[in-house]
Amino acid sequence: MTKWKFAYILLVIIVLTNCIVYGSNYDITKDIAIEKALKASQELIIRNNLIQKLERDYNDAVIESRSIKDLLYMDERLWHLTHKNDKTFEENMEYQILKSLLSEPMTETDAFQLTLASEINADNIRYAINVNKAILSSTRNSIVFNIYQQFISLDKINGNIENQRSLIINLEKSFDTAEKKFKYGKISNNDLKLLSLQLNKEKVVLSRLLIQREIMVSTIQKYIGESNDKKYSAYKIEMPIINISARELSDYKEDAFSDRVDLANAIQYSELKKRKFEITKRNYYYETNINHINALIELNDAQNKLDNLYIDVEQQVLNAYELLLNQINLIESNRQNYEISELKYNEAQERYRLGLFTELQLSKANIEYIQSKTNYENAKKEGLLKKLSLDNICGLSLLN
Repeated sequence: MTKWKFAYILLVIIVLTNCIVYGSNYDITKDIAIEKALKASQELIIRNNLIQKLERDYNDAVIESRSIKDLLYMDERLWHLTHKNDKTFEENMEYQILKSLLSEPMTETDAFQLTLASEINADNIRYAINVNKAILSSTRNSIVFNIYQQFISLDKINGNIENQRSLIINLEKSFDTAEKKFKYGKISNNDLKLLSLQLNKEKVVLSRLLIQREIMVSTIQKYIGESNDKKYSAYKIEMPIINISARELSDYKEDAFSDRVDLANAIQYSELKKRKFEITKRNYYYETNINHINALIELNDAQNKLDNLYIDVEQQVLNAYELLLNQINLIESNRQNYEISELKYNEAQERYRLGLFTELQLSKANIEYIQSKTNYENAKKEGLLKKLSLDNICGLSLLN
């Protein structure tokens, strides 16, 4: 068995399998796939549970903060009444009650630690909640982006398959005509062999594309938590790709600086450290001097991290923006090549009709035309992916 016969048999098997798989009644759209993938994500479930626990901890911390502030007020009153010589009857009664509850006024260190706890603990938990919500949002966006990526890749493969099938049909017509001409000695045996090689080569390309589609479909189904036993007749991207364009770089930076939750969290963290520093500053005495120094170190560290994050985000936006612009230029270049090859193919068809071109020349023009068409379509789809990637980096939700 020759390699071409083997390739043809392989192609027939794949095509038949493909007809069975894509002949069922199940359809799945991008939005349905996103919904399934989000539900199937264990990471999202775990993160949601953690956020719910932190929300309960936050409520407990708020209640505890109020109790601590009441205790500090009582301690302040006890200290004041302890050092007051002329107490009224009511003040003396209050003093006795407070003394029975607190025994004696707190040390300045204890009072400082409780003050810090009452003003910072709840906010620290709220910050932890926001951090986990940011991770949750990032994970969700990552899942959505992966679905887009997989569907666009599948859409590219489907487009390639459609173009390849169209090419093979035309090549088969040329080969059939060439075979008839060969019988009458109108073309050489060499030209007929070259046409046969071209046809078989493109069939092998189609068989590879069909295999790629099966792998991609299996990957998508695994990602969204579906069994491979369940077959779908269509995977619909439902995103018409017309013109891929870019806004001004400053607009993307503005989006990133205003919508990125990690930046918002870093700002909140810096504010928390600033408040802690201010608390240690107003309670500045020898026993808490080390606390004041540590708070200053933490504040500087938080501010440095925030500054570095701004730089990092700006660089991410710049890199993604440059990739989008390069892809837009590639789309335009491929569009021009596609239009030129279309004109050449139309001209080749006319020359062939007039008997000025052979089947081999027509087939060559057809192959170049289909290749340029495929490149143009794929470039547009890749442009959509680059645009979505930039939106994702800017913190914009990909959920419509």
